[in-house]
Amino acid sequence: MNTTTTATTHTLNLVDIGPVEVTVDERGEGRPFLLLHGGGGPDTMRTFAELLANTHPARVIAPIHPGFGGTACPKELHTIRELAALYVALLDLLELSDVTVSGNSIGGWIAAELGLLEAPRVSGVILRGVSSRTCGEATPVGKDRKTWESLPVEAVWSLRC
Repeated sequence: MNTTTTATTHTLNLVDIGPVEVTVDERGEGRPFLLLHGGGGPDTMRTFAELLANTHPARVIAPIHPGFGGTACPKELHTIRELAALYVALLDLLELSDVTVSGNSIGGWIAAELGLLEAPRVSGVILRGVSSRTCGEATPVGKDRKTWESLPVEAVWSLRC
């Protein structure tokens, strides 16, 4: 089976942030899967998305995180939790239920946050290659230590660990 990919841009409104545009590639039919790409960009998830849609009864939704792939990233979008809330809003807009969310790298971090939000449309979360380690040079525990959890989105996009 060979599926067709449809790219759509949705405008989602988030409380305290305002409108955020999200470009989404969709393919296949069946049980919904939200695939969240890693720091390498949307191409890192494309092959898996195609394989899943072509070999299983799956509707694959693969958004491009704001700021990736030439998309705009609003200054007001600061945290991974806000990105997770953005994808909850996307699932609401698409009126999906029983969604399995899968993410790798930073997409896995977003997926984990999405799971913590206990979104009723999400039935499961799959994490791949998610790091919870500290970043940068080895630093002592204390106020100068940088962890993934304390970094704003802009810093994560450009972070090299």
